[in-house]
Amino acid sequence: MQSSWMDFSALKSKADFAPVLAHYRVELKGEGDQRKARCIFHPDNGSSLKINLTRKLFNCFGCGASGNILDFVAKAERGIPLRDAAQKLMEICRIEPAVASNAATPSGAKATAEKDKRTASQVQPEPVKSEPARSGPDRPDGPNKPLTFSLKLDAEHDAVKMFRVSPETIRRLGIGYCARGLMKGRVCVPLHDDVSRLVGYAGFWPEEPEPEGVEPLKLPDREHFDSEAYLWNAAPVLGEMPPPRLAVTQRLEWAVALFDRGVPVVATLWPGLSESQVEVLDLMRPSLIVLVGDDDPAWEAAIADFLPALATGRAVTILDVEDGNSVPEETFAWLRGK
Repeated sequence: MQSSWMDFSALKSKADFAPVLAHYRVELKGEGDQRKARCIFHPDNGSSLKINLTRKLFNCFGCGASGNILDFVAKAERGIPLRDAAQKLMEICRIEPAVASNAATPSGAKATAEKDKRTASQVQPEPVKSEPARSGPDRPDGPNKPLTFSLKLDAEHDAVKMFRVSPETIRRLGIGYCARGLMKGRVCVPLHDDVSRLVGYAGFWPEEPEPEGVEPLKLPDREHFDSEAYLWNAAPVLGEMPPPRLAVTQRLEWAVALFDRGVPVVATLWPGLSESQVEVLDLMRPSLIVLVGDDDPAWEAAIADFLPALATGRAVTILDVEDGNSVPEETFAWLRGK
């Protein structure tokens, strides 16, 4: 007898996040699509849990829990398999089984069946189909595929101090020293896409000057990673309320320094901007974009090319700095919107 196939995408599209949150006694704060709440996945004294009701995504900046509406149910039910979580989601939202199942197994259902066997702690958030279609790292045909492995990083290594940021920032960003493999001897920053999936690592050589032939910053192989289709820190910014000011820089080390000071920031990882990156910036809906850079000709040329698109519906300003740690404190406060 052939087992029924469950269409997770159709189920997530039909389900409403509001009754799910009410079922698990999550009290929302704020108004509109972007909300805050006390996280139910760890002891939370504040409102660390950020929820986007339209995109049906959640992200906790306290414990790191994140994902879509189906992942939320699976995690709330203590890591049950996704198929069981889907049944629970249909029960909570009163969705008829026919919406999410089909007796005939379609093409590609084998891979879906394999997904069913994974628990919430193993599954990565999937793109939400209610969003406008766009090219980029969170689409199946995008160039930046989720990794099937993770590096063992040492956050306590002395080399990590090169960033000059707080231990809390090191922990939240997952930064650490890599002692083996392709990133051996480097301080690595995990690269997550705009739905929080791990797609690569950026490795900084911790000593200056670098030995001859050693790159100061090593990114994933271009065959497997396209910087022009990626924005560092996109998922947290998309999960927050629209920021009054959003800093955009090409340099990851500057972005880490700005993040440490509480500035909403993304990094392009290359001296320029692409159309797909501008599209994601538009989804973040900032009132003001602050382009943080130096006198790099390529960066200046990219700004000139995309300034009209960036300035549509918002203001854009340019901030020239020597490095991310050289920004005056009053400028940090202004970037934070205070």
